[in-house]
Amino acid sequence: MVTNPVFSFLITTRNRWSDLQFTLQQLLPLLQREDVECLVVDDGSTDGTTAFVKAQFPQVQIFTNPEPQGYIYNRNFLLHTAKAPYLISLDDDAHFVLPQPLEIIQHHFEKYARCGLIACRVFWGKTLPASLQTDALPHNGFGFVGCGHVWRKTAWESIPDYPEHYGFYGEEEFASMALLQKRWEMHYVPDLLVHHRVEVRQRKNDADYAFRQRKAFANGIRNYMTFYPYFRLPYTLAYCTVVQFLNKLKARDYVAFWATFRAIFSILGTLGVLFQSRYRLTKMQYIRMKKLPLNPIFWKPNP
Repeated sequence: MVTNPVFSFLITTRNRWSDLQFTLQQLLPLLQREDVECLVVDDGSTDGTTAFVKAQFPQVQIFTNPEPQGYIYNRNFLLHTAKAPYLISLDDDAHFVLPQPLEIIQHHFEKYARCGLIACRVFWGKTLPASLQTDALPHNGFGFVGCGHVWRKTAWESIPDYPEHYGFYGEEEFASMALLQKRWEMHYVPDLLVHHRVEVRQRKNDADYAFRQRKAFANGIRNYMTFYPYFRLPYTLAYCTVVQFLNKLKARDYVAFWATFRAIFSILGTLGVLFQSRYRLTKMQYIRMKKLPLNPIFWKPNP
């Protein structure tokens, strides 16, 4: 066990041993360093994940939930448990591609004292493109994606935990607005390239697609209700709802269309609590947020 790590890798997994095994194998040269710890939560897997990790990757600290506790619960646990000042959050099917990611992380955080979080460049797909070059430059922006980002631990400790009742989706936006409220910056650093080994288009065929669409829209509305100034709420809620319906109709995505209806009804009972949020942005904080560019979620190579 590493006593004083500089970097903590944080991964949560459930019944995806083959994906996790590949990820840990790709990260192994980094995990063998004396300044690195790797924490993995096995969220109630039934495929032998815990035993496999202990046997094949002794460098990894594995925490096992007898029963599933949920993605966000596990992320909060890992962020609180990690010892290092720099916390690297990856999905179990995501890994770094370019060399020296840890040196890049440390150098960037040391150079920019108000950078509380690094958003990585993320390629989504089973096979990497032939060219990994990009013209993008590091910049201060808004937002990040859960499969590849890095926390400065003091920034994480300054904001509320991810809201566990969200289940999944929306927690990154929640944290982004909380960071902005505390005057932290979120920097997009394209030299940190993460390969997220999933095909996004195939998710429409998943059995839980409608459920995920409902959660994504409902949690987005919850974020608006929690953080947006009162003077922006009516317009924002109306605009987002109408655009969501129109986009799904245009795409003939009727599953997501009806999921949006269900999402609206699912949050009606919580409106009173959300209106009383103590995390609401001031007008100036809101204006500053809207001036920031959105940090890219999907990276595509130049044609």
